[in-house]
Amino acid sequence: MEDTYRVMTQRQPPLEKMSHVMHTKVKVPRDKPCIVLEGNAGTIISWNAYTTVDKSATFTSEADNFVAKNIVFKGCIISVLPFNGGRVAGFITARGRKSAEEMTGFVFKAGTVVKNGNAHSYLGRAYRAYSRVIWHDTEFSDVVVPQGWQACNQHEENLEYAEVKCHGPGSNLSKCVRWLKKLQEQDVQKFTDISYIDQDGWLANQP
Repeated sequence: MEDTYRVMTQRQPPLEKMSHVMHTKVKVPRDKPCIVLEGNAGTIISWNAYTTVDKSATFTSEADNFVAKNIVFKGCIISVLPFNGGRVAGFITARGRKSAEEMTGFVFKAGTVVKNGNAHSYLGRAYRAYSRVIWHDTEFSDVVVPQGWQACNQHEENLEYAEVKCHGPGSNLSKCVRWLKKLQEQDVQKFTDISYIDQDGWLANQP
């Protein structure tokens, strides 16, 4: 049975910290931004559904500025479905920035990417110029195509795509695009630090 939880806003009392194992599905709706969901040490949220990916996810956030702290979401993986019957490679991300100064982008840390059936996919494509997508410490199955990325007619020198400390069959960079950024661990720290998503200070305003 799926549980429904009332999501608190900034002006409401803080959420009580969750503990132990919770068997539930969590969804943050689009109209509830700026949420901090915090667990105690050992908090696990699990939801063992095995239908389509859009219906079986343990956790879904449609809102901006969401943070989960001290929580393990079991079953939260990126599961890639076949595109066009598997005859064409799909794209896991499509990202763009208007300028190099814009402090936005997709950053994936310590996750898993798996395939469904005969799916195969690029890690990302440039939706606009200055696209930024970083995968860090991620397990890639063989769903990832050897080239890894597509520029889609954008200037390659403006794109910031990186794979750092990734592993698994899909992490082999020997045939990856030559313009992939060679970031070091210290370069990635500014993107994986909590300050990266707190550019406007909204975290400091949490109750």
